[in-house]
Amino acid sequence: TGVELIVDDTPGVVRISCYEHEKRFIASTTLKRLLKDGRINPFYIEKFYNDIVNWFDEIVLEKWKEALTILNIPMMNPEVVHYIGRFFFRYSYGQNLRNHSIEVAKVAEGIASEMGEDALLAKKAWLLHDIGKVIAQNGESHTAVGADALRKLGMHEIIINAAESHHFDVPM
Repeated sequence: TGVELIVDDTPGVVRISCYEHEKRFIASTTLKRLLKDGRINPFYIEKFYNDIVNWFDEIVLEKWKEALTILNIPMMNPEVVHYIGRFFFRYSYGQNLRNHSIEVAKVAEGIASEMGEDALLAKKAWLLHDIGKVIAQNGESHTAVGADALRKLGMHEIIINAAESHHFDVPM
């Protein structure tokens, strides 16, 4: 699965170690299913793992649909919304990235409406402002990586700027 299982002397405790959130989720879900089933052998490990990997894509799809529905945003580029679904598996400063992005998008929509600006564009920009966190590799700037990805996907310049400037790396 690409994770490290650490079994120590503490009864009933297994630690799963991996920098990739999605791999940790898949491994922990597979392990829970194996323990519940009780048949822990190479055949069932592979079977449950493959089932969870296939199910994972459904979860990502469900989570991006939920986010767009909550915010009343029409369908966007499928590659962009796939990243939104992956927000569900990430945490930043103890807060779920999906919840954070939805909250920020709602606030941006309210501010834009009050100012007579494009509320839908503001909502999209701030929903996607942290997209680099699900794309960047260790050590890369999530603001730069996110902006580059959004640029390649043909997103509006304001959306790109929200991703690139929200830590004041470039002017807003």
